[in-house]
Amino acid sequence: MIISDYTKTIVPKKARRIKGVNSLFDLGDKRVSKYDKEELLRILEDNRYHSPEDS
Repeated sequence: MIISDYTKTIVPKKARRIKGVNSLFDLGDKRVSKYDKEELLRILEDNRYHSPEDS
């Protein structure tokens, strides 16, 4: 089975970012507490995320 470069690099990066955000929310970090946790996780999980405010 051939694993693409995308799978080797991007998937672990996304997993680390999601894990980091979850840790910051669990610790009550003030930098992330002002954001909605579910929306932030959706943004990190989906590369194609598009905010209506940016359009």
